[in-house]
Amino acid sequence: MSRWPNVVLGEALSKSDDWIQLDPEREYKEVTVRNRGQGAVLRRVVTGAEIASTRRMRAHYRQFIVSRIDARHGSSGVIPAGLEGAIVTNDFPIFDCHQDVLLPEYLGWYSKTPQFVDECRHASEGSTNRIRLKEAAFLEIAVPLPPLEEQRRVVEKLNRLADRAAMLRTAQLRADVDLLALRRVLYANAEQDALRRGAWVSLSRLIASHDSGWSPRCEDDPASPGTWGVLKTTCVQWDGFRAGANKALRPALAPRPELAVRKGDILITRAGPVNRVGVACVVPEDHACLMLSDKIVRMVPAPHVDPDFIAAMIGAPGAQEYLRQSKTGLAASQVNISRARLLALEVPLPALHEQRRLVKALLHSLSALDRCTRKRQEGTPVVAAFERAMLRVVFD
Repeated sequence: MSRWPNVVLGEALSKSDDWIQLDPEREYKEVTVRNRGQGAVLRRVVTGAEIASTRRMRAHYRQFIVSRIDARHGSSGVIPAGLEGAIVTNDFPIFDCHQDVLLPEYLGWYSKTPQFVDECRHASEGSTNRIRLKEAAFLEIAVPLPPLEEQRRVVEKLNRLADRAAMLRTAQLRADVDLLALRRVLYANAEQDALRRGAWVSLSRLIASHDSGWSPRCEDDPASPGTWGVLKTTCVQWDGFRAGANKALRPALAPRPELAVRKGDILITRAGPVNRVGVACVVPEDHACLMLSDKIVRMVPAPHVDPDFIAAMIGAPGAQEYLRQSKTGLAASQVNISRARLLALEVPLPALHEQRRLVKALLHSLSALDRCTRKRQEGTPVVAAFERAMLRVVFD
């Protein structure tokens, strides 16, 4: 890269000044820019009447856009064809590239590099909550600028590598879909096997007791060993209980020992994001200092019930469809299930020895599936490393 001269952006960019008057009855696309080099994307489609101001800047294909607020986090990029004519707020200055010296696509790729993001960080000033990119300082950023023909070769090379990375990510997504589908099949088969050997029974008939917890204001960090903590809903996972997912109780508050979780407790999340409500697991051992929160329901199983079997049946398709229909709330980010609805949930119940046999077989299959999932997840950082290496090969 040393053979390529550095050119300050102010010599290769011009600030766009294409302001338009908004029509209250017309629909407009609004642009936002994602962090970490993910570029300009559609934020929403709104009418002019829904926008507070009467004028907005209009963006055009192949212009360069940067976020005043998040440039230091890699929030910049090139306007794609699909956002031609979209509008932006004043927080997103737009620039035209002098295409006789700088290709927009070349700058788009260079803007993803750590060195460019670091320069944007240095060009941003302000207090903690009001750090903004200073436009004058931004235009003083120097970028390595080869001749146009070399810029085209760089862009073509990076586009080819990006296509390969995209193929890898697509393959990963397909694998994730397949693994999730297989998990559902395993649960469905276990549910059908249980139903062939038993009948539907409501949870209210299968438990000795049930309660919910307490959600006082806690410290941000987990409780240290031997001190009291309140469990977060993320302690409840389909593949097991996470004791470390807790917050330390503040010293001024008295603990409630009756809320401490014990071996064999069935925990079910009853409030939170839609995909995290109705999740169940079993506590594998006593935790004398970890208390339930009020977003978790604890059920203590009756003697004729295997807790692991019940948790497995809660994850089966029949139970999950019932729970999906039982969730209430105005937004997917915060839904609830009442304890009464949880207790009314029906699961197939065979004899105790059959419960243990079925859940043992299911857990064995799920363990193998989890190993496959972990192997798949190991590929995620590999693709990210490949994408970082793409940029280093060209720009370092």
